[in-house]
Amino acid sequence: MGKNSKFLHESGLLVFLVTALIFGYGYMNIHHVKKTTYIVRTKKMKQGKDLKIALISDLHLGATMNTNHLEQYMKKIQKQKPDLLLLAGDIFDENTKKSEMKKAAQIFGSFSSTYGTFYVYGNHDSNLYTKKPYYTAAQLRKTLEISYVHVLEDQQIHLTKHLILIGRKDASDINRKSLQQILPYDHGKAFCIVMDHQPIALKEISNQKVDLQVSGHTHAGQIWPTGQLMQFMGISDLNYGEKTMKNSRLIVTSGIGGWGYPIRTGGHCEYVMIHILGCKK
Repeated sequence: MGKNSKFLHESGLLVFLVTALIFGYGYMNIHHVKKTTYIVRTKKMKQGKDLKIALISDLHLGATMNTNHLEQYMKKIQKQKPDLLLLAGDIFDENTKKSEMKKAAQIFGSFSSTYGTFYVYGNHDSNLYTKKPYYTAAQLRKTLEISYVHVLEDQQIHLTKHLILIGRKDASDINRKSLQQILPYDHGKAFCIVMDHQPIALKEISNQKVDLQVSGHTHAGQIWPTGQLMQFMGISDLNYGEKTMKNSRLIVTSGIGGWGYPIRTGGHCEYVMIHILGCKK
């Protein structure tokens, strides 16, 4: 071992340098948002009758992204002319100021698409983890609704004759219904999308023949290797990406932001574009 190597080893400077590099990378990584695209083909939609979905989750507004940056990303997404904007939970959290929440609602509400903007609660949106919230869940819902953002809580809506969207209450909600209770009896004739913040209960969506579920929550393991451990331990059914089952497909986004400290050493931040393509029967 040379003198320089011995000095680095004995002084602990090497550990400090490696730690600084990891945290430096994590800080830059969490402030860089990528676009991720998925293609889903279905016989339930006519060929040429395609659907373009923009999906955002886990913004945790104020933690790693403010409303000015959010507005810039929404303009990028707007240029891609999606038919539908889905906000899959934890858009806000306990540290989001009321003024930030209102501004974000206005940004989402001004977004233009064919079928509109739809929102489901995550486990942080309702300020469950603080005794002194900046606003209540009811105030959040009212603010979103007056901004023309549709809040779905164990509800289904027919966007067209052949397209159904279901928004579920978060798994942390003790009053959450089963998927079977929400689904319309004739949903098998239409393409059915479920928006559920947490990527769990895959057997349920497959058994009920849901075509597509979109989720977030995992952050793709914001700090490595937490995501992989969560999936290994069965806390989440999928840490990140897509999974195809017999009757259904699951897409889990890493989220456009991050929670807690502005560091991401696992995965990346993203917004997702999903192209639903009709094909021949």
